[in-house]
Amino acid sequence: TSTTSTTSSAAAAPTPLEFERAAELIRAKLTEAGGLFGTTTAMLDVLRQVKVSTNLEEEGVYTALKSFLRAEPLRLRATIKSAVASLSVGGRCCFLARSRREMETLRGFVLENEEPDLFLRTSLGMTSRLCELYPLLTTDLSYSLRRIVGVTVKVGSQSETLEYFVVQKCERSAP
Repeated sequence: TSTTSTTSSAAAAPTPLEFERAAELIRAKLTEAGGLFGTTTAMLDVLRQVKVSTNLEEEGVYTALKSFLRAEPLRLRATIKSAVASLSVGGRCCFLARSRREMETLRGFVLENEEPDLFLRTSLGMTSRLCELYPLLTTDLSYSLRRIVGVTVKVGSQSETLEYFVVQKCERSAP
């Protein structure tokens, strides 16, 4: 007689919800750590905890980590928006970006909330092209941003790049 046995060689693929939960767990652990894992070992410890808590295989945990990192610009934008909204008109805020992705997110947010200068506004009038260049014109925000300082600095022996911006909240002059 022959015996056949059926065994599953792989567990069921994790669902997007499982990845989201794992990504949220990573975010919560990062928040608990004060926003920064002090060492690579500390980050690996968190990833191990996520693996145990979620029953995901290592590849699933890394997929969740990638999901978390893709969502970071959205979280950063929300943080920047909240900080700016809390300012009074004339108030200033300094933002520091440590990674290229943070720099792009910060620059993009500032550019999307700037008003055109008088010359460009007069030259183009309120055309669709001006609105493409200055997306703020298509919103009902009561304020605009003006970049006061934007500096890129190389620090340390590994030439880490830091970029900081000081922005000022201004009353909108255009509708």
